[in-house]
Amino acid sequence: MFRALFSITVALAGVGCGANGGGQGHGCSDSFECGDLEFCNAGSCDEVAGRSFFVAAERGTAVSNGDWDAGGGAPDPFVSIFLNGDLQCYTDTEDDTFQPSWGEGCEVVFESGGELEIDMYDEDVSDNDIMLYYVASGTDDLVSLARDGSVTLSTDYATLDISITPEF
Repeated sequence: MFRALFSITVALAGVGCGANGGGQGHGCSDSFECGDLEFCNAGSCDEVAGRSFFVAAERGTAVSNGDWDAGGGAPDPFVSIFLNGDLQCYTDTEDDTFQPSWGEGCEVVFESGGELEIDMYDEDVSDNDIMLYYVASGTDDLVSLARDGSVTLSTDYATLDISITPEF
């Protein structure tokens, strides 16, 4: 399976130590012990800004009652990751499945000046159908992603599990 690696810059404004007493290198057992703009990384509070993360589309599901392909066939899902509206990377297409599995994504660096968008599509011959759309922008969204390490995105048509892993 192909694993695309690219560099992405994602928005994060106002970086610094949080009001709850965290600080770069401060010991922690979970992210709630860190500052507002930090996450717990291997027992140490690290600022989210300037850190590399691997954001991956792990697995998804599509509603089986959708009319995805001509004749009612199963969808052909793939995931795209955008920065400021520009495509950065995408997964392989999983043909004719309601439960795709990828484990593919991009390396991202959370810094000021950007917007991370994750879309899941059904690939078609003419136009691709959007199954899921997600945008992370601003401090709260990006710190939440870094702290959680994984998230399940959901619409009426599909769900998508993504993972966010710090790169060393």
